[in-house]
Amino acid sequence: MTRRVPDAFALLDLPRRPWLTPESVRAAFQRRAAAAHPDVGGDASDFSALTWAHETLRSPAARLRYLLENDPSTQSVPGELMDLFPQVARVLRGADRVEEIGEVQALVAKELNRAEEDLRSFDLAWPERAGLAALQARFAILEKWITQLREARLRLEIG
Repeated sequence: MTRRVPDAFALLDLPRRPWLTPESVRAAFQRRAAAAHPDVGGDASDFSALTWAHETLRSPAARLRYLLENDPSTQSVPGELMDLFPQVARVLRGADRVEEIGEVQALVAKELNRAEEDLRSFDLAWPERAGLAALQARFAILEKWITQLREARLRLEIG
């Protein structure tokens, strides 16, 4: 017998949409988890499922990946994001000033803001999916770069 994977949106009682605010996802998780936590008599497997749903929906990249997991269409990362790649790679290979990393972080943050604007536009056209895979790929790369740049900056600041 195959076990059916629960729906992350249903577990947290959230609408099945590309755009969800981080606050709404966190609040939904906290509301549901308060009653399901094993420390208050809840079932450990129910709490584990809620935690999985929160992890799946809190990040735009993970949320879009989840929405698209059964969608056979695939698209490549848009060219405008690849234009930023050499700058990110250069800084990650050997920036020697925190300011240098900060400048690239600002560029990546600007691109992340653009991606979030695009996500809101997709939400208005939901459930239309054309282009959603490319947007998910943008979020995945941007989130990776944000983490890598933050770590590089921390290494420089610590010494």
